[in-house]
Amino acid sequence: MLFYGSHYALLKNKKLRQRSQKLTNKVKLCEYLFFIGIKLTN
Repeated sequence: MLFYGSHYALLKNKKLRQRSQKLTNKVKLCEYLFFIGIKLTN
């Protein structure tokens, strides 16, 4: 049971990390587009 709990925690952590990775990718993309927008408008 303890082993299963730690395994589940690892799995959950992995999923959270993947989600946060996607989030940072979205943020980077937004910043990139924003930067391009500023370059184009100036």
